[in-house]
Amino acid sequence: MNPLQFNYSIFRKSNMEFNPRNPLIIYIWMNVIFFAPCHGNVTFKDKPSLLITNKTKVESSSLYVWGPYSGDANKTIDRNFNQSYVDCMHTAPGQSEAWLKIDLGRVFNLKSVRIWYRNDRGAYSTRRLSGFSILVSNNSEWNINNTCYQDSGNVTLETVLDVNCSDTAQYVKIYANKDIDGGAILEICELEIYGCSYQDSVGNCISCDQCKNDCMINGECDEQGCKSDSLPPPFCKECREGFYGRNCSHVCGHCVKQVVCDQVNGSCPSGYCEPGWKYTPDKRCNEECDGGTYGLYCSTKCGYCAKGVSCNKVDGSCPGGCEDGWTNLYCNETCKKGLYGKNCTRTCGHCLDKATCNHVTGSCPFGICEPGWKHTLERRCNQECVGGTYGLYCSTKCGYCAKGVSCNKVDGSCPGGCEDGWTNLYCNEKCNKGLYGKNCARSCGHCLNNATCDHVTGSCTSGLCESGWKHTPEKRCNQGLVWDAKSALHFRMSEQINVFGACFISKICKMDNIYFNEWKLNKFSACRNGFYGRNCSFLCGQCANNAKCDHVTGSCPSGLCERGWKNTSDKRCNEECENGTFGLHCRSKCSGHCAGGLSCNKVNGSCPEGCGDGLIRTAMIHAKTVSME
Repeated sequence: MNPLQFNYSIFRKSNMEFNPRNPLIIYIWMNVIFFAPCHGNVTFKDKPSLLITNKTKVESSSLYVWGPYSGDANKTIDRNFNQSYVDCMHTAPGQSEAWLKIDLGRVFNLKSVRIWYRNDRGAYSTRRLSGFSILVSNNSEWNINNTCYQDSGNVTLETVLDVNCSDTAQYVKIYANKDIDGGAILEICELEIYGCSYQDSVGNCISCDQCKNDCMINGECDEQGCKSDSLPPPFCKECREGFYGRNCSHVCGHCVKQVVCDQVNGSCPSGYCEPGWKYTPDKRCNEECDGGTYGLYCSTKCGYCAKGVSCNKVDGSCPGGCEDGWTNLYCNETCKKGLYGKNCTRTCGHCLDKATCNHVTGSCPFGICEPGWKHTLERRCNQECVGGTYGLYCSTKCGYCAKGVSCNKVDGSCPGGCEDGWTNLYCNEKCNKGLYGKNCARSCGHCLNNATCDHVTGSCTSGLCESGWKHTPEKRCNQGLVWDAKSALHFRMSEQINVFGACFISKICKMDNIYFNEWKLNKFSACRNGFYGRNCSFLCGQCANNAKCDHVTGSCPSGLCERGWKNTSDKRCNEECENGTFGLHCRSKCSGHCAGGLSCNKVNGSCPEGCGDGLIRTAMIHAKTVSME
């Protein structure tokens, strides 16, 4: 009888108490130890097992313990392939279930399982294994439906048994629930589970040589990582061009000259980025320029792009045009002088001294306009004076220009002359005393008590005339009385003398400086134009606007002289301006810089032979303005 069978038959079928000093027991154990079949430690290099001695965790249902013997579950992975009773795991009899659970440490692609079962009972060795199954799981929970192998139970099993178990699992469970010889029992001597970490789509194992240790079922290297530091985890394989990092899932940045980035960390080899991308400490060149910058190193500031849109990060161009006041493709140049606004298409107004306007708003510096242009809230100086005004700030009212024509918006001059009764270039002065009408060319009549006439109509204010002058509907008192001998007889001699003031003896009669060759003449007249005084023997002076002087005193009617002539107390305008002065009433001073030290022209102040060295001729309008101050 086989010693182990004898051993079992003695102690399984009797109530013999175990005593290690019993000679029979000693005999049996010596047979077990020294004469049991010995198969040695076998290594199957062609199919490396997933089980690792002293590392893989194994558990089992209740174990059979007999004296010094214990059916420890760890005997199934101790690499001892002996199949005698004492070298095997043995679960306790009398149980409804017997099982051995193996924890592989992580999930693997399983292929097959090899079981070394007890072989010291002859044909009955694998009797208790009949109908067993292999369950798999990815966690510590079990489901009878997760069975990768189920024995039919109707054939005798080999003591070294290979079964297919194709699945993915971390936990493997050898399970028996048939009552054979007093319960469900397992007697497994050694176990190997075959599979691999990674396999292809048809189930062929794929090498994980790129991993430092091993890879997972999805091809990722385990926690020990890649064999080479130059390969990106977790697959530790070359990324296709343009990708890097874990799973090669990250897209490379914008390395200069489109150089491929490092496939592990994504850095650009030179550290240089394409224009438009930021240089960062990780050198990945995957951050666009920000903060309104562009170009190489994002070192250039964007221009003034319309609506606050950022410029092109590469070349700085503005995709939607420029803000008002800026021009060119990059919107970094202000409008040219004289232009402003959107696309620099608007023309500046009339800023003082031709100053350039603001390139954005068009406003003039300090808001001051050239004379003739209105000061508005926008300060653009692009609206002419209106409402009969002119000059700086349009603050001066126009004079009485002829036919209601507006005056010159700049200097206030009247282009078509003056209305009746007004004089000078600006038509803002009434005719001088004694003159009236168009161009103040007409002399007032003989108003009572030397009263002045109306400067427009020439009518005497009171409507009363001096003696000897006719009262007419126009009240101008400019028609003398007509006398003849017959009418003169009606006056006493004294009255005739009073009326005429004439000397009848000499037959040269006089009435208010109107001379008669004879008192009997039936007509009399004033001096002809251009003369005045006794016997009309004096030439009139240079009255303004060629007005006639008074035929009695020689004074100019308005008291105004032509430019270049002095206004004296007698208002005769017959004295030229002194050297060094010129203009209206000689009020303006010469510049003093005429060539050769010559005095300036008495009328307009110009230098007869040009200016002295280093000087230029100034604008006449300036001279005109000075003369009016």
